Amino acid sequence: MTFGLSFYSLIRPGRGQLIRSHPGNVSFRQDFIHVRMSDYNKAFNREAKNDVANSVLEEIASLKRRFLKQHPTAGYWTELDYRTAKEKVMMAFREFRKVQKSNKATAAAMGIPM
Repeated sequence: MTFGLSFYSLIRPGRGQLIRSHPGNVSFRQDFIHVRMSDYNKAFNREAKNDVANSVLEEIASLKRRFLKQHPTAGYWTELDYRTAKEKVMMAFREFRKVQKSNKATAAAMGIPM
């Protein structure tokens, strides 16, 4: 399958600085995860958190953005299935929450109000 997407439309799963700094991943964290974090934090159970993740995936799809993974040896790209993409969204929320808590703890230790 061939995709005619800009770098901002391509969300790459994975780890490491190269993946984190990819324009599509930066945009994903800023435009979707950061913006919807308060909804995720207000979600009182797993079902409510799933609803937030589903709404993020719907918005991503409506903007023609995709979660794509490159085949390690052949080099072609494939789109992640819905379940895997949803797991990536949920993971992004958890990681963002972890960073927020860490930043608050560091600020408190340094006496900086947040």
